[in-house]
Amino acid sequence: MNEFILFFKKILDYICVKKCVACSELLEFDYDGFLCPKCAEEWDEAKRTVCDRCFKMHSKCRCSFGRQYVDGMRHLALYDHTDRDWVVNKIVYALKKSNADDVFEFVAREMIDNLIDKNTLDNAVFAGIPRSPKSVRKYGYDHAKKLAKKLAEITGCEYIDALGHRGGEAEQKTLNKSQRALNAKENCYLKDKAIPKINGKTVFLVDDIATTGAMTGICAEVLHKNGASKVFCLLAAKNKLQKKT
Repeated sequence: MNEFILFFKKILDYICVKKCVACSELLEFDYDGFLCPKCAEEWDEAKRTVCDRCFKMHSKCRCSFGRQYVDGMRHLALYDHTDRDWVVNKIVYALKKSNADDVFEFVAREMIDNLIDKNTLDNAVFAGIPRSPKSVRKYGYDHAKKLAKKLAEITGCEYIDALGHRGGEAEQKTLNKSQRALNAKENCYLKDKAIPKINGKTVFLVDDIATTGAMTGICAEVLHKNGASKVFCLLAAKNKLQKKT
């Protein structure tokens, strides 16, 4: 995307022109929805596809990565890194890179409607899986924490800035499975001020996508060992290439 298009998109954001959160197509001012008709149809189709392990629709799938400390993992749809035009990929990219409030509003409401058992909210808090400082500097925000804040706002629960990233230079996406696990363990930590706030709580741990679940597993372990009663991970998508462990 060239600099002119990026500049134009920022101007549109500034003057609050309504756009599809996936493809950025301009929408009518009174249009009721976050997605254009084409993307909405593709999104509904994406949510109807089934998990190849449990054969349930992805929003109903309860398969996780076999991590000891993850009590459950929920995701809306399947991410396919080979298809940049797939609506799920577009939404994940928008979460990571656009910092547009409508994207976070849309994904948060989809998570609440499709992934969260309302009975678990009475004793729940929300936290984000930490983005590396390098990525925060590059994009200007932490997308998982922003999504967790939006979920807390809509549900009336508390958001806790619980987890931090020590700033190792290696990026998870550049590493293999064993390297990811080691990198996650070296970089993830729990902030001291968060310990009393998670004690005895159900923690909804939020991120955009999981591949091997390495960072998710380490974050869940840290939370459990410091008093969290349960840890559920909420994802916009799960990677299509995830293998059974």
